[in-house]
Amino acid sequence: MAPLNSAKGDVASMPDVVQRHLLAVAAFLAASVALAACGQGSTTTSTSAPSATASTIPVSTTSTSPTAIAAGFQPLAMSFVSPSLGFALGHYRCSQGECYQLVRSTDDGKNWSLVAPAGSVVASINPQGVYFADAARGWVWGKGAAFTANGGKIWSVLVLPAGSVVDSMAVVGAQAYFLLSTPTSSPPGTYVTSLFEQNWQAGGGTTPVGGFSPVDTPAPAGMLAPGASLLGVDTGQTGTASPLWIYDPTGGSSTSLPNPCAGSAGSASVPLMSGGRYLAAGSGNPASRARFHALCTSDPGAGSSAKQLYELVYSTSTTTSSSWTSLGASAPLGGLATDFATSPGANFAIGAASGASFVYAQQTGNSTWSSLTDSSLGGAPVTQLEWVDDAHVFAVIGGPEGAGLGPSSASVAYYSTDGGASFAKLTF
Repeated sequence: MAPLNSAKGDVASMPDVVQRHLLAVAAFLAASVALAACGQGSTTTSTSAPSATASTIPVSTTSTSPTAIAAGFQPLAMSFVSPSLGFALGHYRCSQGECYQLVRSTDDGKNWSLVAPAGSVVASINPQGVYFADAARGWVWGKGAAFTANGGKIWSVLVLPAGSVVDSMAVVGAQAYFLLSTPTSSPPGTYVTSLFEQNWQAGGGTTPVGGFSPVDTPAPAGMLAPGASLLGVDTGQTGTASPLWIYDPTGGSSTSLPNPCAGSAGSASVPLMSGGRYLAAGSGNPASRARFHALCTSDPGAGSSAKQLYELVYSTSTTTSSSWTSLGASAPLGGLATDFATSPGANFAIGAASGASFVYAQQTGNSTWSSLTDSSLGGAPVTQLEWVDDAHVFAVIGGPEGAGLGPSSASVAYYSTDGGASFAKLTF
């Protein structure tokens, strides 16, 4: 989501969602990936704010693959297959500048260990995210993408158009979808954004998704939001009347959605669609009716903004969809929204940042919001927010789209087992 301009949280100059992926891309083009393993992490029961800063991250001087989680490991992105089984992609300072590891937990994030054998690398991928569909099959992505079928022990690079950067990745059923930004030669410096798919259950390659036309923009951005048997697409284009789309893999068609933020008072953002594993709730294949959620922010100023949730009930049996409906009271004003997620049962979580980082959570049917506040990172953005089920939700603060990403930048992760009522900081 939209990152801050500096690690100190310069909210006044926070770029919009179109710029967020450009910052992430620039940060990763200079790095290479090494995913290595074997070893045991540590246990944490603390709920206090983290104290790591850029100046305190230890530097590993070894040039070989470590056999334990490296000192200074900091999370970039996480993926939980179940409430207990989770993976975390992280980086740390090393003699090469910046190195990467994939780690695994089987006990609600209390203990972590490396999962790939020593020497295993994905040299061509500059990591931005990680996602596991189950205990064995998963992806890392950034400047390209790689796939594993054995829990991260061996990785295969997927063949994508030359020079492509993966802006976002999502799984719906047997298909994995990649939203790509690919450079074009004319005019120079421009990109085309396109959607590609991979049949991960069959181990197939990548082919263009039919029925979804490429979108040419000078500064492409966007995100994918999976759910049920439908795929939501946020184009990230400011001022667009229909910035959201639904793609139906079964019918091979895409449908434009109205902008839920169009009626917001004052300056309004491009809506943030619900991300993570869940966006729509329904049954059957495809789901005949699905609930989509969006977050609109407006009237930003002094490190705060209005935050309003909207719901749309979409039917695959009709060519038109219902209008967006406002849901309850606005979320707390503190911070500018940087991420948004919905659980299967329509619990909500919002990440925000100003001089501090915030996570707001609300249980369905409850008018009050619980909150997590982390002031140790100077207001770094919440870069990943995802529900595992209705009770478990995690957050990454200062991850790959955070300002000033590099071998010395700080990031932390939190995990809640009570629907966001409280969060524990994870220790790796």
